Amino acid sequence: MKRGYSLEGLIVASTALVFLVVGSLLVLAIRNNAATAADEAFDRVLEAAALSIADTVAYVDGEVTVDIPYSAFAILGTSRLNRIFYRVAAPDGEIVTGDPVLGLDMGSSRGSGIRFMNSEMQNEPIRLAAVSRYRSDASTGEAGWIDVFVGETREARSQLAGRLTRDALLPVIAIAVCAFGMVWVGIRLAFSPLRSIERVLAHRSPSNLEPVEENLPREVAALVRTLNDFMERLSSTLQGLRRVTAEAAHQFRTPLAAMRAQAELALEENDMPAVRQRLERIHANAVTTSTLAARLLADATLLHSIKSGQTVPVDLVSLLQRIIEQSATDAGVEDPEAQPSFLHPDHAVLVEGDPTSLGEAIRNVIDNAYIYAGGPIEITLTCSNRTAVVKIHDGGPGIPPDRREKVFERFERNSRHLGGSGLGLAISRDIVTALGGSITLANSAEGGLCVIIDLQRKTPVSQPSSRHLRRVTGALLLCFSLLLLDATEPDALHAQSLFTVAAPLAPDRFAPVLEGLEARFPKLDFVYQQARSTQVAARLSARTALGADLVLMAAPDIAVSITNQGQAERLTSLRQMAQSGSEASWRGELFAVAYDPAVILVSREWKKKQGAELPTSRLQLAQSLEANLELFQRVGTVNVGVDTVSYALAAQDSLRSPLYWRLAAAFGSAQARIYDNGTELVNALQRGQIDVAYNVPLSEVVHEADARHYDVIAPQDYVLGLPWTIFVPQNSPASYGPDIAHFLFSEEGQALIAHVLWGDDKVPASEMKPQRIPLGPELLVYLDTIKRSKFLDSWFELVTAP
Repeated sequence: MKRGYSLEGLIVASTALVFLVVGSLLVLAIRNNAATAADEAFDRVLEAAALSIADTVAYVDGEVTVDIPYSAFAILGTSRLNRIFYRVAAPDGEIVTGDPVLGLDMGSSRGSGIRFMNSEMQNEPIRLAAVSRYRSDASTGEAGWIDVFVGETREARSQLAGRLTRDALLPVIAIAVCAFGMVWVGIRLAFSPLRSIERVLAHRSPSNLEPVEENLPREVAALVRTLNDFMERLSSTLQGLRRVTAEAAHQFRTPLAAMRAQAELALEENDMPAVRQRLERIHANAVTTSTLAARLLADATLLHSIKSGQTVPVDLVSLLQRIIEQSATDAGVEDPEAQPSFLHPDHAVLVEGDPTSLGEAIRNVIDNAYIYAGGPIEITLTCSNRTAVVKIHDGGPGIPPDRREKVFERFERNSRHLGGSGLGLAISRDIVTALGGSITLANSAEGGLCVIIDLQRKTPVSQPSSRHLRRVTGALLLCFSLLLLDATEPDALHAQSLFTVAAPLAPDRFAPVLEGLEARFPKLDFVYQQARSTQVAARLSARTALGADLVLMAAPDIAVSITNQGQAERLTSLRQMAQSGSEASWRGELFAVAYDPAVILVSREWKKKQGAELPTSRLQLAQSLEANLELFQRVGTVNVGVDTVSYALAAQDSLRSPLYWRLAAAFGSAQARIYDNGTELVNALQRGQIDVAYNVPLSEVVHEADARHYDVIAPQDYVLGLPWTIFVPQNSPASYGPDIAHFLFSEEGQALIAHVLWGDDKVPASEMKPQRIPLGPELLVYLDTIKRSKFLDSWFELVTAP
């Protein structure tokens, strides 16, 4: 019987489908609500940032100015995921500061209300907030609405929406699973009577057809009554079959017994003609019996081979030629003129099939033509793109139309030829039908019978010339591809084996890191490129190829700016460091590989001459400078307008304590000497040109100075920790960037970084416990052109004051 469907399974599947549809709608509703809630939450933060910036805009001497608060970007950077953008526009639409194209699609406003809009920046979707403030200039009288636009990417919103969705779905899924389990148990209990009947019937003997007697519900009782009626009818039918089988067995034994009796009588006969007559009877019965057995065995074997699906392309032309020769030989046809005629195409005609089975089907038809027809036999083969047709014409009496279907039945014999088995045409139809074809009978136009075998072609006609052309074309394309591969593969492999690292350190100083990388990745060729932070930023901002696969940078604000512009790849191998709230990473694209303490250096010669106590905090240093100008006549500092690292330290120093500006004024009173970078400052200290150096990264001290000439003072109030950052530039040709970055965070990699920055016998930076400067968009505040200009103006005014 055909395998049917399960009612229990159908009900369970329908229930599951209902749960799935309702659950899908619920998921969509929860996701929509979670996205709305995330937008509302982050919109409030975005609004606060925009309002805090808007409150600082003003007219000063006829120009619009703004002092972006550090907190404005700090609150936007709490997620550690979003990139931020801003723009301040004057009343006439001219840009004051920020990104020139931000908010152009939003337009200006003439009101103080907050506005929100979904927009796009640098091919990323962003959420944009805009607020306007009306300001007037007290000196010139100019006035107008100043627009402030602040935008952020949606990573944090998507993360929060996903978390809210997940938290809301977990209890819903738990309830749904429990409810579905209860429904499934109920369905199982409802169908338990059917399983009880199944067990009863399964444990019965095959001959037990007694009615089923069970205490069943009404819905199942009707089915069981029908089943009992069926078993009653089946029992009656089986009894009749037993009688028929017994009679058939008796009839089959009778001819066998007759053959045995004839054989025994032949053995007792002395008259040779009588013996020969009995042997002829035995032979005739044996031939009939063996033919019947052979046909039945061939039928079972051939159909089994076809149904097993083991088919191959068969050329009908060569197959028919071979069958025609074999049939003529078996029929004893020796005259060439009496051979069947065969008309066929000049090319191979291919069909999918089993050659043995298909040959047997066609040979049965040809053998019947020899047996039942007395005239010549004509065989034609025609084909199209989809079919192949074999027609076998004979010159016999033909078959009446009312008997043409009858002759395809099993054991249907021609009364004039009782020796046949009655299986030939039946087997032929079974084989052809199994191959997807058909076999029909028709009267021939010249008289006699025409057997038409129509086979489905699975291989289209392919002329030898076109097939040869395709092969030649394929060979040429293959050769061209191999030549192209040979020409490009060495360069591609060479490019893959090269890995360029860029850093601001001198090549000989960075050499230990390269040696460690070469030992860890022996298949790569490492190239070092010395590059300052400003050089890297300029090339990436101009969208030109950097030529580096990994960048190590000491200016964290510039590194954040590069990342905020979308110029860094996300490093999935360091995903754990990119978790929300981690100050050592931002967006999973920028990572702090080490923190460099900023210290105070004092010359030991100065200490020996003066005999004074060394200042151990910023307050003590400021008080000493203010009270003893003659004592600190040789003080050095770095020009924060030139050196990016010193500017980042100065900005962070000013945020943490107003003592920074007091120290700047004290430096000016002491006529401090200003140097372009930390290297020059430390060299001046070592040469005895200055006695005190302020806010010097410990890595510069270790590299340039001799420990015998200075004392390192870690300020007791706080020590700034300058992050050395790493990132992989966007579209880096190398694929090993994440693996190498991961290695630099390993214990071995950290030891190499520490050795390069601080040496072996210096005070370990970790012992100073510096206040680490967090990576985030808040570092962009002091890169704002107006903010930076004001900061530098104040610094130069104080430090260079006489």
